[in-house]
Amino acid sequence: MPSNRAHIDRAVAHLRRADPRLRPLIAQFGAPPGKSRLSAYETLTRAIVFQQLNGKAAKTIYDRFRALYAPGPYPKPETVRRTPERKATYIIDLAAKFADGTIRPRQFAKMTDAEISECLTVVKGVGQWTADMFLMFQLQRPDVLPVGDYGVRKGMQLH
Repeated sequence: MPSNRAHIDRAVAHLRRADPRLRPLIAQFGAPPGKSRLSAYETLTRAIVFQQLNGKAAKTIYDRFRALYAPGPYPKPETVRRTPERKATYIIDLAAKFADGTIRPRQFAKMTDAEISECLTVVKGVGQWTADMFLMFQLQRPDVLPVGDYGVRKGMQLH
């Protein structure tokens, strides 16, 4: 069975040939990026911080979060979980779910998209949009269409 990357590359090649409206967009922006180098925990932490914010504001908040644990490597769930700062409720809940085994990234390969979404959306602040983004970009699941995403909806309207 081909890898998810192979599926994505075939899909992009098909769209480039078959859809004259998407062809210039594919030429301009290219294929989706390859597999993320971030851990599942890091990816979900960033998703929580960046959701519903513009990039600059989200980066500022994310940088402040990282500064709480600097210097050093990315903070482990157990470390974040013990953080007394309550403004970080969503990230602390995410850390708790990783630390207590509610979320087990090593099991994701054996799980369906729906099972992973159900697992992730038990975290405060993680909704279906975040789960969809995680499935698409972290796990490179080829058959996810985030129908609730404003950019996707607007893009479909325009094209």
